[in-house]
Amino acid sequence: MSGAEAITAIQLIDACIGITNTIIDIGRAVDDAQGLPPKLRDLLEKLPAIDELLESAHDSFEEGRITEDANKSAKPILKQCEEALGGLRDIFRKACPKDGENRTKRIWKGAKVVFFGRDSQVQKLLVTIQDNLRLLEQKEIFVIGNKLDALQQVTEALADNDDGKYRHTGHGNIIANEGGSPTNYIVSGSNNRQVNNPGIYNEGPSKQPETPPKPSSNVPFRRDPDFVGRDSIFNQIEEKCAVPGSWTALVGLGGVGKSQLAIEYAYRVRDRSSETWVFWVHASNATRLEQGFRDIADTVKIFGRQNPKANIFKLVHDWLHEGKRGNWVLILDNVDDARFLLDSHLDIQGKPGNPSGTALRPLRDYLPQSPSGSIFTTSRSKDTALKLVEQRDIISVEPMDKVGALALLKKKLGEPNDSNDIAELVAALEYMPLAIVQAAAYISDPDRQCSVQQYLKEFQKSDHRKTNSESQSSESDELEEDILQLRKYSFISTNKAGGTFEMHRLVQLATRKWLEANGQLEVWKQQFIRNLCKEFPNGEYETWRQHTGIKGDGRRLKSWMYK
Repeated sequence: MSGAEAITAIQLIDACIGITNTIIDIGRAVDDAQGLPPKLRDLLEKLPAIDELLESAHDSFEEGRITEDANKSAKPILKQCEEALGGLRDIFRKACPKDGENRTKRIWKGAKVVFFGRDSQVQKLLVTIQDNLRLLEQKEIFVIGNKLDALQQVTEALADNDDGKYRHTGHGNIIANEGGSPTNYIVSGSNNRQVNNPGIYNEGPSKQPETPPKPSSNVPFRRDPDFVGRDSIFNQIEEKCAVPGSWTALVGLGGVGKSQLAIEYAYRVRDRSSETWVFWVHASNATRLEQGFRDIADTVKIFGRQNPKANIFKLVHDWLHEGKRGNWVLILDNVDDARFLLDSHLDIQGKPGNPSGTALRPLRDYLPQSPSGSIFTTSRSKDTALKLVEQRDIISVEPMDKVGALALLKKKLGEPNDSNDIAELVAALEYMPLAIVQAAAYISDPDRQCSVQQYLKEFQKSDHRKTNSESQSSESDELEEDILQLRKYSFISTNKAGGTFEMHRLVQLATRKWLEANGQLEVWKQQFIRNLCKEFPNGEYETWRQHTGIKGDGRRLKSWMYK
């Protein structure tokens, strides 16, 4: 897909995510949540499922897993979803009591028509949102699975026109009403008794733990049928992850295929052993880590997870550490900054931890080392990975080799194409899997009628398009610091002697654009020619190895020096 179209889809998704998080924050801001009707409390607890699916959609678009047709058809669906979420947010802003407001029935007298009943605005908006999410699943944007089941139950419950009350029938019930009003429940039958604001009330049987489910996987992405095996990397992954209690990190440049490798590994684990749990957590920040842990708790049905005062991190940590329900693999995707894992931690809302149930210590402490499981991380930053694992447990992911890149492009295109053009295109794309997948999606779009050769020509004469997402960084005081940062994010690599380094093509391109913008390009072109003339050897046999090492520089000089 083209950059402009991808950005439009991602912007719509980001807008939906922002609105969803605003609604959740509004609910969290109510200090006395018990003052809300039970159904409304349930709804607030289930909304993170929407956020998780939208985050999965964001990752799918960003990593180039969405076809051109799906991208086009997803935009109007995402727009409808954004509008429905916006309506839901506005209702919550008006209806949720703020701190210090009187929580009496009159607060809900005007809001009950909005919240409860089959014709309620909230119920209609929730139906629209869930219908749109299911349409996105049909476009293969993400996999819903059972993630919306609980939200659907709450939506259906809102259709009962009982002002958000729970209905109890039969005989001999003891109803513990935790709400701020004695009218949160409707009771029928005889010999029933309601206890208002009971605090801890032990009369009657306590809720029993749920039946433990069978091991499963919660990976939110489909397996790529066109995946091209990268055997050398997978051999390392298998070897390291086979060690009980291991923690392995994949490190490499964005777009090099780390997440796809992790997805394929997750499916291979399940292929080998259906008795092994596989948990996928988006771990780019503390909020997403918390949601990932809540998803794990729901998947394995940890007892006590629905208690608002429960420490969800500790519950999941203890379950994983004990390993009583089988072996497991925990995949932490996109850990590009480890500070949120290592710093002294406040709770997710920025308040001192507890009694809200969030972490009191560094989140890193809640990632267990257990003989029953292994942890698998992806990161663009080697510096970040080294804060979590040992050097020996890092697997560097480089661009694909020529054979693998050719195989991937041919699979994605599906139809015979000129082999020379394909070989030239994958070389121009630096053998980067994400770039190859995006190019194939563009070429395969029947509306574009674009051949491999046409795409290659456009690519070669429009370098500026590839710099749209690259910021032109300001001049640094220290070259050493710049080189260090580039190495951390795998943009450049040094040889063993440390005397020379290889620079990724995007870095070269960004540097040329910066020089051009500052009127220095011609000066450095001349300096480049002088350096190359000085180092370029003669044609004697003894200098062939040196010639091989720098012949690429000569080609690049020829390609852009005299256009």
